[in-house]
Amino acid sequence: MQPKSLSGILTSGVGRRIVGLFVLAGILPVIVTALFAYFEVGRGLEKEATRQLREHSKSFGVEVLERIVRTADKAEEIVRIVESGNIASIDDHRYLLNDFSEIVMLSSTGSAEQIYGDPELSASLI
Repeated sequence: MQPKSLSGILTSGVGRRIVGLFVLAGILPVIVTALFAYFEVGRGLEKEATRQLREHSKSFGVEVLERIVRTADKAEEIVRIVESGNIASIDDHRYLLNDFSEIVMLSSTGSAEQIYGDPELSASLI
């Protein structure tokens, strides 16, 4: 029996089937592995992004909470100074005012008096 050429093998039905199965056996595992790697890398990146987002949101939340507590403490001190009747001494405590753009005191009659801030800004509020 004489060996056939490559074109002769590919023209026969059995030869095409053998070559097709050989190519499929070589390519199919590569495709499956590539798809598996793609989805695993995507899932890993999503987990990492979620972890980073959780860390950053936690630190941001703690920072905001600290600022709120610090501002509340300053507001309590300002109220203590105002209730002592010495409103003019607010200017002596500038460190208390740096978190506020304006401070307005409401009297029991409902009238508003600006204690600190730009008078032009509060003109619409008072």
